[in-house]
Amino acid sequence: MDKPISKESLSHLCDVLGNSVQEMFPLLQERINSLAALNNMLSEGRIDQDSFNNYKNILELHASVLYAIIEVGIAFRADLHSEKVIEKRINLKYIVFIISEFFKATFTSSNGMWNKVSEYLLSSDNNDDLNETINCINDHVNTYKNIYYDKDKEKRDISVHYDFDINKLYKYLVDISEEAEAKRLCHFLSIVQPLNKLLLLPSTILIAVLNKDVKTGSFATEKDDIIFRKFKNDLYPKIGDSLQTFSTILDKNMRVYNMPENLPKELLSSLGDNGLTKIKEILDKCKLGILLPYIYLDLGTAIRGYIKSESNIEKRWNLIRINLIIYEGWKKIYVPENAGEKSLWEKNIYESIPLEYNDLKKESDSVEQILNSYENNNIIKSIRHYYIHLREKRAFNLPFLLDELSKLNEFNELAKVLDFINILPNIYKLSDAIIRIDSAQEDNKYKQELLEPINKIKQLIGNSNMPEKDKDDCIKQIDNGHDELKKLFD
Repeated sequence: MDKPISKESLSHLCDVLGNSVQEMFPLLQERINSLAALNNMLSEGRIDQDSFNNYKNILELHASVLYAIIEVGIAFRADLHSEKVIEKRINLKYIVFIISEFFKATFTSSNGMWNKVSEYLLSSDNNDDLNETINCINDHVNTYKNIYYDKDKEKRDISVHYDFDINKLYKYLVDISEEAEAKRLCHFLSIVQPLNKLLLLPSTILIAVLNKDVKTGSFATEKDDIIFRKFKNDLYPKIGDSLQTFSTILDKNMRVYNMPENLPKELLSSLGDNGLTKIKEILDKCKLGILLPYIYLDLGTAIRGYIKSESNIEKRWNLIRINLIIYEGWKKIYVPENAGEKSLWEKNIYESIPLEYNDLKKESDSVEQILNSYENNNIIKSIRHYYIHLREKRAFNLPFLLDELSKLNEFNELAKVLDFINILPNIYKLSDAIIRIDSAQEDNKYKQELLEPINKIKQLIGNSNMPEKDKDDCIKQIDNGHDELKKLFD
C-alpha cells in the first residue's frame, strides 16, 4: 500500500510547482514567438519544408510540455491555497482535464507529436543516453495510460462540460481526493520533467538561430492596485462564505432529488407506479435548480483563485477558466442535450409558467434576453475553444490561446463573471417558484380526488327521501369532518 502524502510533501510540491510556473512561462513565450519566426522563414523561402516540419514539431511539443506543467502547477497550487473542501475539489477536477488533453494530443496517436519528435531526435543523434531517456519516457507514458488515461474519459468530460446526469456529476465531485490527484500529478511529472529536459537543448538552439526574427513580449499587469485590493479584502471572504452555502444547498438538493430511491419498500408499494412517476416528474423539474450551484461553485472558485494568485500567469489562467465555465454553464442551461429536444430552460422554466403569472413571465423574458445574448458572444466562445482544444489534428491552438491571454483586461473579465453570476439567482428563483406552483396544483388535484367521495355522499343525502332535519344534521356532520380533513393539507 502507498503511504499517504504528508503535509510537508504537499507544501514542498506547492513550492516546486510555483517555481516551475515562474521559470517556465518565459521559456514558453520564447518557443511560441519562435514558431511565428519559423513560419516567416518558410513563407519567405529561407527554409525547406522538411526542416521546417522537424523544427516546428520540436518547438510545438516543448511549448505543449511547458504549458501543461504550468497549467497543472497553477491548478494544484490553487487547491493547496484553498480554504474550503468544496473549493479544493473544484480546483482538483481541472487536473484530470489538463493532463488528459495534453496526453491525448501528445501520446495517443502513432503519428502523434511525441513519436515524430523522438524519431527525429534518434535519427539525428542515436546515442545510448538519448535512447535510454526516450525509453524511460515511453515506460512512464505506458504506466500513466494504464493507471489513469484509459479510465479518465468520463471524468475529463464532466470536469469541462458538466453533465445532464446530476447524480454522475455529484458523485464525481464528492469522490475527488487531494491525495489521489497528488499521486496522479507525480505520475504525470515523471513524464513531462524528463521530456522538458530532453527538449530544452534542441529548442534553445533553434531559438538562438531564430533569435533575430523573434519578438519578445510580456503580459501587461493591471495598474489599479487599489481596486485589486478591494477585490481581495471584500470579495474573497464573501465568495468563500457563498461557496460554503452553495455546497450545503447542493448536498441538501441531491438528498431530495434521490429521495424516491431511498423510500421504504412499503411506502413505494403504497404510492404505486403512478404516484412514484408523479414524484419523479416533479423532481425532474428540479434538475436545473440543482445544476446551478455547480456553475456558481466553479465560478466562485475561479474568482478566488484569481484573487489568491501570486503571479500574472496564475491570474490570467483563472480568467481563462472563467470564460470556459460561463460558456459551458450557459450551454447546460440554454442549449438542448440532443438535437430536436428542448433545453432545461425551455422545459423547466420558460414554457412551464402558467399564463396568469404575469410577474414570473416578465422576469423570465428578462432572463431569456440575457441568456440569448451569449449565443453570439464570439469572444467567450473562441477563448473556450482554444483553451479546451490546444491541438486539433494539425492545428496548434496554443499560440492563439496565449494571444488571448495577453489581451485580457482583468477587470473586464471580472465584470463579465459577475454579470453571469448575477443571473444565476434569478434562474434559481424562477425554478423554485414554478416547482411551488406545480406542487400546489398537484396538491389541489390530490385534495379534490380525496374529497370527491364525500361530496358524492352529500349529494346522495340531499336527493334522498330522508326528512329535511335529518338531512341537515347528516350534512352538518359530514361538513365538520370535511373541515377537519382539509386542515391536514393546510
